[in-house]
Amino acid sequence: MFKEVNAVNSEYQIDVAEDGWKFFHLLGLLSSNTHPMSRFTIGNLDTLKKEGVVEALRLFYDKYYSANLMALVVKSQLSLDEMETWLMTSDFNLVQNKELPKPNYA
Repeated sequence: MFKEVNAVNSEYQIDVAEDGWKFFHLLGLLSSNTHPMSRFTIGNLDTLKKEGVVEALRLFYDKYYSANLMALVVKSQLSLDEMETWLMTSDFNLVQNKELPKPNYA
């Protein structure tokens, strides 16, 4: 578990200084309390070590992480056939489709 927490912290350290991340964070602050954008997005060592955070992230994963709720956009100089072959053998193919209902954020 500590390895994953350190990996997330490393990503946080890289992203937090980027303008794109600051804009994304601002959108989260401006979102309604019911929209996922208003919730936890990325952690650092301090936030991830707090009691209950990792368990809450696991529950979120179980509830929302499903291939049928995701989209993938890929840009490449490869041909369409080459990209399709590559994608079908990539780790993207490992995302489980739990047939979860689409959330309503109205």
